[in-house]
Amino acid sequence: MKKIYVVGAQPGGNKGAEAMLEMMLLFLSSLQRDSEFEIYAESLSAGGPYDTFRDRVNIKFNYFLFSAKNIFSPYSVDVSRGDIVIDIGGINYHGKSLRGNVRSLVRHNYFIRKGAKLLFFTQDHGPVKGFISTLIAKYIYSKVDSIFMRSNKSLECLRELGIGSNVEGVFPDSTFLLDKSAVDLPGGDYCIFAPSAIMYNLYGDEYINAFSSLVAILAKKYKPVIICHNFTPNGSSSDLVVCDKLYNAASSCTPILYRREMSPSEYKGLFSGAKLCISSRYHVVVGSFSVGVPAIAIGWNHKYDEFLRLYNQQNLNVSFSGLLVDEVLKEVNLLERNNYLKDDINECNLKQKEKVEKSFELLGLHI
Repeated sequence: MKKIYVVGAQPGGNKGAEAMLEMMLLFLSSLQRDSEFEIYAESLSAGGPYDTFRDRVNIKFNYFLFSAKNIFSPYSVDVSRGDIVIDIGGINYHGKSLRGNVRSLVRHNYFIRKGAKLLFFTQDHGPVKGFISTLIAKYIYSKVDSIFMRSNKSLECLRELGIGSNVEGVFPDSTFLLDKSAVDLPGGDYCIFAPSAIMYNLYGDEYINAFSSLVAILAKKYKPVIICHNFTPNGSSSDLVVCDKLYNAASSCTPILYRREMSPSEYKGLFSGAKLCISSRYHVVVGSFSVGVPAIAIGWNHKYDEFLRLYNQQNLNVSFSGLLVDEVLKEVNLLERNNYLKDDINECNLKQKEKVEKSFELLGLHI
C-alpha cells in the first residue's frame, strides 16, 4: 500500500506548525475515500503532545520518528518508490543556520535516495546564503517534484538558484481554511497581545517596555489579553517567559493571560471575538485576519509584509524602533476610524480561501 509521509511540523510547541499539520492531515484524510494509502506524520519523540493531538483530531494516521543523528537512516520506516513525502515545515534552506540546512538535507535526502516523491507545500524558502548552504539548496530543490510557496520573495529565491520547472506558484497560508472553535471569551471589547521570544532575544527589555506601554494606553479602551502562541524554547528564553514578563510589567492594567496550550482552532475562536491583535507571531496575524479581525505585526521577517500585502495593508507591518508605540497607536486609530476594516478583510478572505483551496486541488494531482 502506498504511504504518504508528512514532515517538518509537529503538534504542540509552535501552534502555527500544528495548524498546518492539522490542515494537511484533514486534506489527506478526505482523499482516502477515493484511494487507498496510509498516512504518516513525523515525530521527534513519543507520547505527550503527539498522543493528545491524535486524540483531538480523530484522523487515522501513524507517527514515525525522525532522528537527525542517524545520518543515513534518520527514519525507521520502510519507504518504497512511489511513496509521497510532503514537507510543510515553514522556512527551508536559508542562510541563518548551516546546521539547520544540514539537518534538512538529512531529512529530505533519505526520501530522495529511496525513490519517494518529495513535495514542499505552502511555505517560505530562503534567502539562501553561503556556499555550502547554496549547494545543499540547489541539490534538494532540483530533486523535488513540486514546490508551493507563501511569498513572492521565496519565488525570487528559487529563481536565483535556477529553480523553476517544478514550481507550482505562490499561495496563501494553508491555515486560512482551518475552522474556528468555541472558547471562553474575555467579554466586552478586548485587544490581543502576542509577543515573541525571537523579538525579545533581539531587543531585550526595550521590547517588553514597548509592549507594556501599548497595553497601558490601549487598556483605556480595550481589555488587554496576552496570549502565548508558541511553547518551544528559543535560545535562553521562550514565548511563555516573555508573556509572563509582559503580564508582570502590565499588571496595573489587570490584563488576562492565556498561557495554557489550546488547539489552533480555539486560538482562532479567541481571535474572532477581539477588536484587533498586536502580534510578533506570524500565525497569530494570519489566524486573526482569517476570522475577519485586523492584526498589527511587529515582526522581523519579509513574510509579515507579504501577508499584509494580500490586504493592501502593508502599513500594519511596523518595524521595531524607538517610535514603535507611536506608530502602532497611529495604526490603531486608523483601524478604529475605518470600522476595523471588517468589510475589506472579509471580502479579501473569500479570495484568499479560494486560492488556498486551489493549492490543495493542485496538490491532490501529485498524490
